[in-house]
Amino acid sequence: MYSDVRTRRHVGVLLRCVGALVVGLIGTSAWAQTAAGGVAHTVVLAADGTVWTVGANSRGQLGDHTTTTRRTPVQVRGLRKIVAVAAGASHTMALTGAGRLYVWGDNANGQVGKGVSPRKTPVRSHLRDVIAIAAGAHHSVALRANGDVYTWGRNTHGQLGNGSTTPSTSPVRVATGVVAVAAGFNHTLFVKSDGAVYATGQNANGQLGDGTTTRRTSPVRMSGIATATKAAGGEQFSVMVLSDGTLVSTGDNRSGQLGDGTTTPRTSPVPVSTVTNVTAIAAGAGHVLALDSGGSVWAWGLNGHGQVGDGTTTNRGTPTELHVASGFSRTDGVASISPLTTIGTGRFHGIAVTLDGVVHTWGRNARSQLGDGTTVDRRSPTPISHPNYDWKVSTPTFSVAAGLYSTEQTVRISIATTGATIRFTRNGNEPTESDPAIASGDRVTVTTSQRLRATAFKDGMPPSNTASVVYELKVAPPTATPGGGSYISPRMVSLLTTSPGTTLRYTTDGSTPSEASTAYAGPIVIGTTTTLNVAGFRSGWTTSVVTTANYAMNFGTLQPPSITPAAGSYEGQVTVTLSSPQPGATIRYTTDGTPPSASAPAYTGPIVIGSMTTLRATAFHPDYTTSAEASSVYTITASTPTLSAPSGTYAPGSVVTIATPDAAATLRMTLDGTDPMAGSPVVASGASMLLGSFTLKVRAFKAGNTDSAIASGTYALTSALGAGTIAAGAAHTVLATPDGQVYAWGLNSAGQLGEGTVTTRLAPTLVQTVTGVTSLAAGQAHTLARTWDGQVYAWGANDAGQVGDGSTTGRSAPVQVTALTNVVAVAAGDRHSLALTTDGRVLAWGLGDRGQLGFGSTLSQAIPTEVPGLTTIVAIAAGDGYSLAVTGAGQVYAWGANALSQLGDGTTLTRTSPVLVGLSNVAGVAAGASHALALLRGGAVYAWGLGTSGQLGLGAPTLATTPTR
Repeated sequence: MYSDVRTRRHVGVLLRCVGALVVGLIGTSAWAQTAAGGVAHTVVLAADGTVWTVGANSRGQLGDHTTTTRRTPVQVRGLRKIVAVAAGASHTMALTGAGRLYVWGDNANGQVGKGVSPRKTPVRSHLRDVIAIAAGAHHSVALRANGDVYTWGRNTHGQLGNGSTTPSTSPVRVATGVVAVAAGFNHTLFVKSDGAVYATGQNANGQLGDGTTTRRTSPVRMSGIATATKAAGGEQFSVMVLSDGTLVSTGDNRSGQLGDGTTTPRTSPVPVSTVTNVTAIAAGAGHVLALDSGGSVWAWGLNGHGQVGDGTTTNRGTPTELHVASGFSRTDGVASISPLTTIGTGRFHGIAVTLDGVVHTWGRNARSQLGDGTTVDRRSPTPISHPNYDWKVSTPTFSVAAGLYSTEQTVRISIATTGATIRFTRNGNEPTESDPAIASGDRVTVTTSQRLRATAFKDGMPPSNTASVVYELKVAPPTATPGGGSYISPRMVSLLTTSPGTTLRYTTDGSTPSEASTAYAGPIVIGTTTTLNVAGFRSGWTTSVVTTANYAMNFGTLQPPSITPAAGSYEGQVTVTLSSPQPGATIRYTTDGTPPSASAPAYTGPIVIGSMTTLRATAFHPDYTTSAEASSVYTITASTPTLSAPSGTYAPGSVVTIATPDAAATLRMTLDGTDPMAGSPVVASGASMLLGSFTLKVRAFKAGNTDSAIASGTYALTSALGAGTIAAGAAHTVLATPDGQVYAWGLNSAGQLGEGTVTTRLAPTLVQTVTGVTSLAAGQAHTLARTWDGQVYAWGANDAGQVGDGSTTGRSAPVQVTALTNVVAVAAGDRHSLALTTDGRVLAWGLGDRGQLGFGSTLSQAIPTEVPGLTTIVAIAAGDGYSLAVTGAGQVYAWGANALSQLGDGTTLTRTSPVLVGLSNVAGVAAGASHALALLRGGAVYAWGLGTSGQLGLGAPTLATTPTR
């Protein structure tokens, strides 16, 4: 699963010297990969062609003829002149400069290429002239010099690319013309000579990049890539290097592993943010490493074990530069600078190697896969060798974890390297060979808080990394006997702590004890209400927490507090006062229904109650028994809304403003005479509505309050707002009465009826929240309404922005199109909308895929925008994907879809900007789905567009490309 490489038989040594890409747990295409990682093991290729492994070995993946886990690197015997390695979940591959391939480790799925038994030592493959290798979780990939690709092993998801899901225990040719290969957990990638990328296998998260999540058993081309040079397969994602050094990625993105700054999964490649000039990539289970031409390493994605290497465990959604030491500081203090040239990943760990062979590892280490001799995770790159792959002595470990302790600690210090001597310090200094020495497994005693540091030394090997652990020794909390409580006579109190060598110090005035406070020497007499604070002190230790014991002397019982006014029902709010007959008593109260305690709020002044509340109060005094509880229940009714216009008859255009003094209240209204309920339409405080012939009722609702009284107004008009209007959509109808009320019926799946639901209505239903409507338009599944004062409201389907409120969220109730004023007419196409203003301008919004918005493009628009080039317009119409407008001079403009000549310009060309139709003296236009009509001022009617069903009225089915009378 986890790695791949490409090399040339005669340039292997050269490539290894200049630094090649290392692929890890879920590999990548590269030249001369020299390090790789599996689920819990690591493989490193040294400059002399030898192979070293470390970590888990239950399946023989280390190749050392055992199944013993190794905590420090061991050499794989029998391999020589190796130029590349790759690692799967629990199997390993190695390639010689002569093109011969060796595989070992887990073989349950045939990934070794011979039989199904695990192999603890390298097995030579029959393949020859191999130039690239890759390892998936349980399958293997090899690229030959002639461009042929062979795969074998597990095939559950079609990752072998042989057209089936049947596993293969021997190599099968599956592709040709390939220059680089990579393998993910259950998928495989092929880079072709023309820069295209092909992929096969699991695709549940879009890792194949073909725009789908469909599993593929044969290679399919990845979308949009034509200049790829390398590829990397993650567990459920893929990353590609392009010829310009930038990256693209596709697939799972839950941990930010695609590097595009989001956690959105992608089924087609998207650019990786920020990083450029990439020369090498490596992918883990959910993280990625990239090496640029300047030698910087970048990382991003899943970071729960520190595998990103930035010192944290925070997932990273964009590339973060790592601070990897680019060289090695010798003991004489002189730095030997060497650039980074190799990177690699394991499932949850990372690897980086400098040109001179200093190996760094980081991330998960539960199976010692980091090779430092421990099982401690590392959040930042840590060197495990000196130059030239000179492996360090294993890092010391401590039997007692860093932390806080209340007793002295005995710590065993151990190392994995035999024959080494451990040197340690207690003062935080770096250990040297002159510091105290112990053997592995010996113990040191920690008697004070300290930073214990240890380094292991052995002749012939570089010293280990320094291990450091901080122990904080803190005095255990003291105890007081008897403890705090209520007493009627003095008490003798004794103090104790379990930490030896401790001095206890105490105070009785409530202050925090210090080293200057009274030292405990014997039982303390407590004769009045007292707060006793005690702390333990010892040199070199952290002072204990303060133990507090409260001793109360009881002189009687307090009387309950008085509460004014009495319990009852109040509108808006009520102000309550509390009092106690006993001087010096503190009254504490609650309003959440819980009994008052000594930590409850203290009464200091009148309490304002604005919701249904149970007020509970209790009196406290240090030397008295706490009083019984007093309580009162207050019911608050929401404030009654106000209407600016009382019932009566008003001139057209008059408005009523609805308001409430309580900003936290929700107002709900009706226009049909019914009382507002919890599900009635909401109206904002301060909203104004045009008056008509209706009864307006408004009620306030507020959490914790009883619903308010109803504010009501019955209105009539001195004359009608208009003649009334009606409009029909695809499957719904809307009607405005002469006084401006709107009724709707029909299909309501997108909320196009505007009555607040998506329930289909078989009879006219009142639209409650819009009044004063004088014109209507209905589209396929949306509705437009123009009010008497030139405002526009819209509702229904909004997938293309046709409602015009700046969003694509469907609306089941009217919303004001705030971008529009002074509108004289509206028109609705199937999924676009038009408005005509008093000054003759046309604004359009919604779907623009066929140019129907007239902006010169096919872009959609969610906010009304003026159509360029149109002036002095007096009439508009909208059809299925096209629009019409009439000028004051009687000319007709048309734009949008024209496949059926519905624009009437003599062509079938789509027009994204208005064009003139060959008519004059036009009074008005109408638009059908695919045909149009014009009424001339003299009464003549012209028609054009689709007429195969006789809709043009020309006496026979026809298609008219220009207006015909």
